[in-house]
Amino acid sequence: MAFLLNFDAFNVLGKFEAGKDNMFNRLEGAWASALGLPVEAVRGLVEIPTNPTYCLRRNDPQSQADFFYRTSYLCKVATKVYGDGQHGFGASRL
Repeated sequence: MAFLLNFDAFNVLGKFEAGKDNMFNRLEGAWASALGLPVEAVRGLVEIPTNPTYCLRRNDPQSQADFFYRTSYLCKVATKVYGDGQHGFGASRL
């Protein structure tokens, strides 16, 4: 998952420490809320990669290419099925 935020307002994630008022803890809180769990139960489940931020500029093709390259790992062709009318996301259909 990639989050696109206004770089002028949110250009760092902050220290990865519990209780700080920063973007990292907001992401952890959102993940906990989505799972219906307390924040303490999801500590360690939000992974932030090395070099996690990019400044994506509208008129800067290089920044767009860098961002596309970095997020392209989310597209896993080997696990996707094409042509059967199914979506590759959603819930279990058991």
